[in-house]
Amino acid sequence: MKIQSICQTDIGLVRKQNQDRLGLFPESDLYIVADGMGGRPAGEIASQMTVDAIVEFILNRKNKTPSTKLERRKR
Repeated sequence: MKIQSICQTDIGLVRKQNQDRLGLFPESDLYIVADGMGGRPAGEIASQMTVDAIVEFILNRKNKTPSTKLERRKR
């Protein structure tokens, strides 16, 4: 089965800057949505750091799928 994915965020009607960040890694079955911080200073940096940390933790481990890595973390 093949699944196609796309992503998009919207600034909305209140904010002047979109602080949301997305990470699509379909080859690893990993999809990340990091919501901004409601217009707080550096919210876009915080949400990007979140995406980067998840990618580093899950995808950059040898021979581990995201689900396997998360299952091991819960124990």
